[in-house]
Amino acid sequence: MGKGLQQHIVRAIVTVFFIIYTVALSAQNNQYRMDDGLFKLYEKAYKERKTLAGKILADTIIERAKAIGDRNGEITAMTILLLYNYYQEDNMPAVEREAKKLMDKATAYEKWTYYYFAAANLTNYYIREKRYLEAYTIALEQRKIAEKNNHLIGIRDSYYSLATIQQYRGEYARAIDNYREYIKYSKDHNIPSNFTDTYANICNCLRKTQSFRETLQEVKEAWAECKSDYNRFDIKLQECYALFMLGRYDDFRKEYNYLKQHEAYDRDLHGDVKEAVETFKKMLDGKDQEVLETIKRLKEESELEGYRLAVAYYKYKGDYAKAVKNQWMLIDVYGDYAGELVQNDDRIVKNMSNIQQHEREVQQMDYQNTQLAMANAQLSLNKSTLELNKSQDNAQLAQLQADRNKLNYQNQQLESQRLQNKLEQENKTRQAEAEQYRLKKEGMALCLTFVVLIAISFTLYAIIRWRHGRQLKQGIRKLRESISLLNTAKLRASESELTKTRFIQNMSHEIRTPLNAIVGFSNVLVTMGNELSEAESQELTQYITTNSELLTTLVNDILDLTNLQSGNYVMTKEIVKVNELCRETMETVRHRLAGGVTLTFETELNEDFEAVTDRKRVQQVLINLLTNAEKNTEKGSIILSCKKIENTDMISFIVTDTGIGIPVERMDEIFKRYKKLDDKKQGSGLGLDICRTIAKKLNGEINIDRQYTNGARFYFNIPYNA
Repeated sequence: MGKGLQQHIVRAIVTVFFIIYTVALSAQNNQYRMDDGLFKLYEKAYKERKTLAGKILADTIIERAKAIGDRNGEITAMTILLLYNYYQEDNMPAVEREAKKLMDKATAYEKWTYYYFAAANLTNYYIREKRYLEAYTIALEQRKIAEKNNHLIGIRDSYYSLATIQQYRGEYARAIDNYREYIKYSKDHNIPSNFTDTYANICNCLRKTQSFRETLQEVKEAWAECKSDYNRFDIKLQECYALFMLGRYDDFRKEYNYLKQHEAYDRDLHGDVKEAVETFKKMLDGKDQEVLETIKRLKEESELEGYRLAVAYYKYKGDYAKAVKNQWMLIDVYGDYAGELVQNDDRIVKNMSNIQQHEREVQQMDYQNTQLAMANAQLSLNKSTLELNKSQDNAQLAQLQADRNKLNYQNQQLESQRLQNKLEQENKTRQAEAEQYRLKKEGMALCLTFVVLIAISFTLYAIIRWRHGRQLKQGIRKLRESISLLNTAKLRASESELTKTRFIQNMSHEIRTPLNAIVGFSNVLVTMGNELSEAESQELTQYITTNSELLTTLVNDILDLTNLQSGNYVMTKEIVKVNELCRETMETVRHRLAGGVTLTFETELNEDFEAVTDRKRVQQVLINLLTNAEKNTEKGSIILSCKKIENTDMISFIVTDTGIGIPVERMDEIFKRYKKLDDKKQGSGLGLDICRTIAKKLNGEINIDRQYTNGARFYFNIPYNA
């Protein structure tokens, strides 16, 4: 099954869900305060968030939410798109794009919880890719926005993000401080939280730094915060590790028995810690060979765990010479972080020679010097950050000054306009006075000429009667012209009404035909399902699928026409790989080919050639052209080709078939709305009209090759650099 056919089946499933769950709007009775019908789709999309089906469901929810004005539904569905890309491998650009879209939408809608959700996922993805600087920048930006808007949860979560970054970078002390600040901030501001994972992270950092006494203290605090037995299991695992490393073997046995009896013990979690605890139990059980093999393997995989277990083993066996040797190796690798095992056992200390102690002190001094150098580097970084902030402040001041200058300029413009208006008013007053004086003079002149006017009044009366007769004739002539225009308009209206009537009759037939087929074949499957063979059932199922696709195409054409007339036809441009788009489109329509017809793709473009355009609309035009070719080609071939037009920034998609072709005298008719050259074939007569409209909106063109006579050839040209 091709990728295009898989997508088509998924879209058909989405359509069925859409009909079932969104027949009518209902109350918003869910935690996201979105339409209940869309919420049911969201639940299914969330379960499938790692798959293409979940992504398509999310796209459907977003479009439906926009149509009904459901902002909560729209932005909640956008989280699925972010999670879908998050779970893909090597998908950084898509994750950044979806996170940016969600943050922008959350800012526009002032739904900050979704902003912090996007920031947290983007931060975690950066950490996963070891791009710690970008993750650190996102976390600081999150805190800045949260502090600006006084969002307590956003401020609180920024501590957790910073701690996670520092933990992965090996800055364990700073990570512990931020994890504790996360807990303290939540409690100070009464923000409900489950701190079990936070305490577990603190314990992991303390384990890395060999601070086992502090680990036991954290376990006591974490125990009071545990909300479930699984949480208590996680914390108890950290306690067992610390107890054995501190030499408290009896306490270890007691807590280990608690772990073994817990139902969560067989979960595949806490790999390093759980393996270490199991190795400790083998030490107590005398399984020395298995312990030594585990230590050898861990030294190769992780020096820290390997040497740490070796020190614990030889310390337990009383072989302090080997314990000291492995302790020195641990110090060589991890410096002061490896020192607590020595400090907590006087017998190991007594077995260290003065020379070894001196070497350790020298190594500790080197490590401290390294730490000082790192601190100096951090101070330099902080200084650079302050200078950057200062530069940003200066830029903001400059912007404020520019805004102030702009306002002053606008005020000056307004004052100038006011003075100009005043001057114009004074000119009008003077002109009115001059006009009044002129009228007085004319009145006097009229009085003097009154006698003359009486003398010629009879002449004027004759002239007026003559003009009146002429105007009457002109009125009659204009009335006749109006009647002629009215008749013409009436004729056009009748033709338009006839065209619409034919269209409605045609659409009624086009819709009724696949509906009758779907109902008929479905009844056959229901009533005779047990009597039909598997081949017959598959054939009936294929008929139902084909007619469902036809019905969906007809409805989509009508919806697209409605959007065109209402002005809601929106173009969304993105970066598209052209060859990949063409191949996906071909696979979408391949199952409609008649027997004996081949469908091939030819391209002059490189595989990585990209265009900035509306992927969905380009694919819509190509599907329409390929579908028309399949309808009219019973043998031969259909070729989709793509090339760059020389000396332009345009690319051309060309669909060539060996079908029945189109007469030259009717080539101009095929792009007219509601026009079908063969009324016996199914279709709405809207496809090519919609294609031409899409081409114009993409600043391109679509037309037919009038020179090609072996069938039909259409070309579709669009710019590739928007």
